[in-house]
Parts: sequence; structure tokens; C-alpha cells
Amino acid sequence: MLIAIWILAWAGLGLSLELTRIYYNYYQDPRYSAGCQISETIDCKAVALSKYAKLLGLPNSLYGSVFYGLILIIIPFRLRTRVRIFQNLELYVAALAILSLVMTVDLAYSSFFVLKKICVWCTCLYAVDLGFLVLAILALGSPREAGAKAKEDLALLRTDQRVLAGAVAGGILVLVLALFLYHRSQQVVDLFPEVGISGGISISGDPVVGPSRAPVTIIEFSDFQCPYCRDLYQSLKQYQEKHPSQVRVVFKNFPLDGSCNPMLKGTPHPNSCLAAIASECANQLGFFEAFSDKLMSAGNFSMPVLMGMASESGADLNRFQACITSGQAQQEVLNDIREAIKLKITGTPLMVINGRIVRKALSEEELEIVIRRIKEGKELPAQQE
Repeated sequence: MLIAIWILAWAGLGLSLELTRIYYNYYQDPRYSAGCQISETIDCKAVALSKYAKLLGLPNSLYGSVFYGLILIIIPFRLRTRVRIFQNLELYVAALAILSLVMTVDLAYSSFFVLKKICVWCTCLYAVDLGFLVLAILALGSPREAGAKAKEDLALLRTDQRVLAGAVAGGILVLVLALFLYHRSQQVVDLFPEVGISGGISISGDPVVGPSRAPVTIIEFSDFQCPYCRDLYQSLKQYQEKHPSQVRVVFKNFPLDGSCNPMLKGTPHPNSCLAAIASECANQLGFFEAFSDKLMSAGNFSMPVLMGMASESGADLNRFQACITSGQAQQEVLNDIREAIKLKITGTPLMVINGRIVRKALSEEELEIVIRRIKEGKELPAQQE
């Protein structure tokens, strides 16, 4: 039975590697065609580029490649050696197969019923995963035999310090890797391939309103004096009030003020740089949301007015003033401006919604439509791009 599992693992590895290749090719070149975009329904690209095809910032198929590669390595050890730790390998192969099938069912459901798309290679891999689980369960034998094997290995953990140390080290390694990938996935937003700009946008240290696990991330480049930005700010607040668990909004500054923005020669919005710096300080000191509400309705951004807003927001004014003059907040504003330049910004506001760029202010109703289409994996209306 292990031989059959080993042979099937080769099919799983091949399909996983092909899907991984397709995923990264699409992200490197949006014009790339894998030959599996057959119709509006049969479209592997739509599935590969959806948020459902990723876990902790990496494609699911990459995890599949690691899984099947590991199986191909350890089964020969089980067949050729008498090392005690490999004697009940079937037990762990079955456990991994169950985990793999859970991920498979999740992606299959999202593909067929949420995106309403069929990915040919993905469907083949679903079949391999299911077959793999059936073979792994058959290799276990009866439930009584499986239970006896589990008891044997638990006893081995208690009596052999080398095995215990290896299990603990492996567990720690997996945990550290998972935490690293999770942290990275929360700090970088990948751009959708058809944007035509490589790389992602760092959101480390930026003001965020909304749950970190929200399915939609909106990065907004804004100027506090821009009337369209103020309209969009209200639209986003209204949307979040209605859908508090669905969206996290990341705020980035793009002040239309030449005193800190190298893209501008003049100062269409005087003191916008000072307001942007003050907002970064509010974020660092923990009162950004209340402070930004005041900035978005203010008509004057002089230093005394900003200090008054900070006081009303409950800030420690000494720390706030020290932050404004320290230079660190100004550097954060410059970092935001560099990100905006990379996105070829032509004005404010500019949004990046799950990697797609929207270059206009949207009403709450338009946000509803755009976010729904993005969650369904559909293209944006032309006027929204």
C-alpha cells in the first residue's frame, strides 16, 4: 500500500509544482497564459489569483509541493530501514492526508461555489488528494491497529529522549515558520498582477482601522485637505459601520504640499505636510482614529490648532510635540510618498483594494459593488480602475 501511496505522491507533486509555477508566472507577467483559461467558467487564472488560493501569503500549491515532496522522501526510509521512528509511518501519512484534504475542500468550495470557476489542474489535484487519503486510511489497517500504533509511538516519546527532542524541535520549527509567515502576510499587501507593477506594498507601522483578519484590505493614500479624500473617508467609515468584520483600512499619507512631497513644486494645500506628520504621531501615540476624524473636518492645520485637536483626543501634548519635531514621523510620511510614487499616483485619493488600484473616491454604494466584485474574484467595472 505504501508503494501505491508513493506513486500517487508523484502525481500530487507534479500537479502542485505546475499550479505553483502558474501562480508565480501570473504575478510576474499578467499577459502570461497557462492554456487553462478555456471559458468564463473554466478559468484557472481566476482561481490561482484569488485570495482563497493563498495561506499566510503563499500559494496553497506550494504547501502541496512540500507535502508530497516530504512523502516521496520518507516512504523509501520506511521501506528500506528498520529505524523505529519510521515503523508507524502510515499513521502520520494519514494525519497529513486529512490536513491536506481539509485545505482541498476549502479551496474546492471557494472555487466552485464562491468564485463559480473551475480550475482544471486544481480539480485534478483534488482527485489526487482524495485518492491519497483513501490509500492512507487503508494502509492504517483497522481502527484497533491504528490505535495500537499511536500508543506505541506515545510510549516511544516517553522513553526515548532523542525522539522527544526531535519532536519538540520539529514542532518549534513549524511554529516559528508559521508565525513568521503570518507576520509577513499582515505587513505586506501584494499587488494584483494586472496592475502592471511588481512587488507589494508594505503596511508595517501604518495606521489601521479594522480587524487584522478581515477578508478585504483597503490601503488609502490621502491628503487631509483634499475634498474627495474627505468624501471617501466618510464612505469608508459608513461601510465599516455596516460591515465591521469585513474590511481593514490602512491609511497612508500623500500630502499635496511641496514642502515635503518631492512630486509637487508648489503647495496647493499648505500645512498638509504638517497635518500628515501629526497624523503619524497620533498613530504612534495611540489616538489616530479620533485625531484623523478631526483632521478630516478641520479648515486650519496650524500648529496651535493641531495641538488643540491632540488635546481633545486625549494626547500627552509633550510627547506629541516631541514626536512632530523628532523627524521620525516625517520619515514615515516620506515612506508613504515613495510607495505612492511606485503606484504612479496622479492625485488623491488612491486606493489599493486587495491588490487592485482604484483611482477615485467612491460612494458607500460604489464601495459595496467594488468590494463585492473583488471578493467574488471578478473584474472591476472599467470606471473604477
